[in-house]
Amino acid sequence: MKKAGLFFCLSIFAFSVVVFAAGPNVHDGLWEITITMEMPGMPAGMPFGGQPIKQTHCYTKKELEDNKNTVPKSNEDCKVTDYKLSGNKATWSMQCKGKDAASGTGEIIYKGDSYEATMKVQVQGKSSSHGSMQMVQHIKGRRIGNCK
Repeated sequence: MKKAGLFFCLSIFAFSVVVFAAGPNVHDGLWEITITMEMPGMPAGMPFGGQPIKQTHCYTKKELEDNKNTVPKSNEDCKVTDYKLSGNKATWSMQCKGKDAASGTGEIIYKGDSYEATMKVQVQGKSSSHGSMQMVQHIKGRRIGNCK
């Protein structure tokens, strides 16, 4: 897997953290999610032109009330461990296997109509010339209205 592909998978992972970790103080409705990335040592503008990734998601009441859904989900190559929820803060560790194995930690704080999360990931990079590298994702979400 190329680094950009791994970044995309980790971005989906980050997005799914929000979707599935919404048990505490968070309200249903339409949300805007913004993901920014720090990748020390990578060429400027990588990935996605150095621009934040913006997505929207409609969180339903049903999605937010099932505590089993508080465990972040990702692709089949990544597994979340050590998930802990205390009040409005959740933390977890993750381990991804494959050609570009990765491990990391994450934290999210819910604030009703917004949240902030950080994921720190170490990629081993066995399949590319970039070698091992660190990535930090900053995720911000805010409720922007009702679902349509």
